[in-house]
Amino acid sequence: MIWDVLSLLVLVYWALPVALWSLYPVIPGLRASRETYLLIFIVSLMLQFLLKATRRLPVYHSLQLRPAGARDCNLFNRGGSYDGTIGMPSGHVLTTAFVLASLYFTGDVSGLPAAAGILSMCASRYYRRCHTLLQVVAGAVLGGVSAFLLHRALEEPEKQKL
Repeated sequence: MIWDVLSLLVLVYWALPVALWSLYPVIPGLRASRETYLLIFIVSLMLQFLLKATRRLPVYHSLQLRPAGARDCNLFNRGGSYDGTIGMPSGHVLTTAFVLASLYFTGDVSGLPAAAGILSMCASRYYRRCHTLLQVVAGAVLGGVSAFLLHRALEEPEKQKL
């Protein structure tokens, strides 16, 4: 039950940048520009589309496959078998890591809550047997690196203005 709730938190993490963008005028103390929050959301959507596209490619290695006995772990869990489907990397973890790391880099979320959110999503996807440990770690690394690259790309124009 707790793992199901933690897995559903991906929707909250995914919607967080849109909420910050839309409520920007009424939330004091936000550190990034309003456009940055919208950009974080758009890039998280793009990452999901890229992830879906790569999962349609041929399987090159058994590490890409979900664990034996994997069941449907999506939001509307139909309970069907996911044996033999590609699970590399975990999309839930990738989205969570990207959004929380992006908000960490903007200064709106401190390190401990961001890390706790990412680790709890990793644990929920692993313990629900939706992904292997490697697939969960790969999602966290890709999400964190993508957030860092976006942060660096947004930071460069700021430095050039000075």
